[in-house]
Amino acid sequence: MGDSNDKISADIAVLRERLRQHRIERGLPPEPRERKKNLRNHVALVLFDRLEKFADICIEIARLYRAGHFVYIDMQRFSKYRRDARLLGRSKEFDAWMTGMKVSLILAKIRSINEQIEAGYTDLESDGRVLGFYKSVLEFKDGLPHAKNHFKYFLGREPR
Repeated sequence: MGDSNDKISADIAVLRERLRQHRIERGLPPEPRERKKNLRNHVALVLFDRLEKFADICIEIARLYRAGHFVYIDMQRFSKYRRDARLLGRSKEFDAWMTGMKVSLILAKIRSINEQIEAGYTDLESDGRVLGFYKSVLEFKDGLPHAKNHFKYFLGREPR
């Protein structure tokens, strides 16, 4: 067992060095900058409140898609939600980070469907894009109250 742990550690070291060299080749610093995880829970709670409107908007978009009405969605209107998702990514709490990731995923799916619409692709339902989008939106909408309640519970326990 000790040999396999040593081999895994050696493999990780080799991969880290390859990543470091790849960053240098791309003109980036050898080590990625550290991302601070410093978002306070009470700020995350405000962001959750703002994302409830995003969830409602996405439900309406999903209903349009499910009904076969594939309309181009202006992504600029979602810039504030994209910013909120990035901020949630700076939380120490897993639920906040995961909620931010879900927002980013939903926005990526809208962007992908927009690209298909622009390309003239009309059979969006057959390849599962719409169903995948609908499922992601419903999971997000259902999970938001849980994550929000988690923060309400821990809000009083957070050091100031």
